[in-house]
Amino acid sequence: MKQLKLKATLMLLILTSLMTGINPTLAQPNIVSVSYSWPTFDWGYGAEHGVQQPNPGEEIYVAASIEGADEAYIEYSTDGGTTWNIVNMSKITEPVVVRKTICWWILGGKNWKGIIPGQGMGTTVQFRVVAKGNGVTVKSNVQSVTYGWGYLPLIIGFVVVVIIIGGGLFYYYKKLHA
Repeated sequence: MKQLKLKATLMLLILTSLMTGINPTLAQPNIVSVSYSWPTFDWGYGAEHGVQQPNPGEEIYVAASIEGADEAYIEYSTDGGTTWNIVNMSKITEPVVVRKTICWWILGGKNWKGIIPGQGMGTTVQFRVVAKGNGVTVKSNVQSVTYGWGYLPLIIGFVVVVIIIGGGLFYYYKKLHA
């Protein structure tokens, strides 16, 4: 009798899995990977050239591969983790390319995407992905990105060069016409 019950239970689990696409033995969601990018991120730049930073105001695109989740969202903080804001993530149903910087790919319906709003110059954003499923909540490790200064150093450098060249030309002109 026990063997019959066990066989019936196993058959029910297999049928449930086949009909719903849900693995009934999965006890909790599993965050497999988290990746992120922004519009000016240069994939060919490489880590050997130093840390890349988003420009002020650029959104951060977050993609996560999550198994067994019914819901996912991003928690992000701009004050060192004292307070956390929430951005909902959505399941990826088709490939999307965002400004040639990141691809959201479909892999068995387990991929999610979300966008953290752009922040000001010098702001450090800490973020993590939160997944809920089967009554369990799991969180990824906290990652952080610091916003750069954008074009401000270039502008300041250009102004300094113009002042130096202009000053040199003015001095030379005065010397010629003295």
